[in-house]
Amino acid sequence: MKLGNQLRISAFCKHKSDVRGLKFRSISPLKPPGRESVSRLTIKTLFRKIIQGIGLARYVGTFEGVACFASKLGELRNRAAIALPGIGIFVHPDEVKNISLLRHEYGHFLQARKWGKRFFYRYIAWKSLSSAKRSSHDPAFNHQHTWTEWTANRLAYYFFKRPDDWDMKSYPIYPPLEPREDTDWPEFLRFEKPATG
Repeated sequence: MKLGNQLRISAFCKHKSDVRGLKFRSISPLKPPGRESVSRLTIKTLFRKIIQGIGLARYVGTFEGVACFASKLGELRNRAAIALPGIGIFVHPDEVKNISLLRHEYGHFLQARKWGKRFFYRYIAWKSLSSAKRSSHDPAFNHQHTWTEWTANRLAYYFFKRPDDWDMKSYPIYPPLEPREDTDWPEFLRFEKPATG
């Protein structure tokens, strides 16, 4: 083993004698096992600083490991919230401690985890945004009855182990009994019933 590699690896070993006989297939010489890479942490930190630096939002902490930002830009000024998987949760400054809202928004992260970020941004994000926009103009339209929202609620409800304080009226976990446009799953997400015969 070359001396240069020993110096890099020795930072992760308790004693220099541990380096002898160490094989590269069991440990990466550039990062300790089980830790997030430095470059990924740097990108997250840089992104957080950019968001704050250009005045889009103020970083206020994390919720279940997801960065949370407070902002009054766009619809957020109307006490709305938005989840952007891979980036964070954005809420109105007065809603930072609203646990029900944060659980719901975390449900969108669970959707991205379950179906993938590509699916989330291609289907869920657009449907959710159009539903939220429609509900702000049509008082008879309930945004939380859209499939993108009640599925996020349902995933969060079970993720948080069915909390007793879950607000079922504001954050329903099932589609409404009276069907309307966009309440049911899209066709491509449905399971086909087996033919009986």
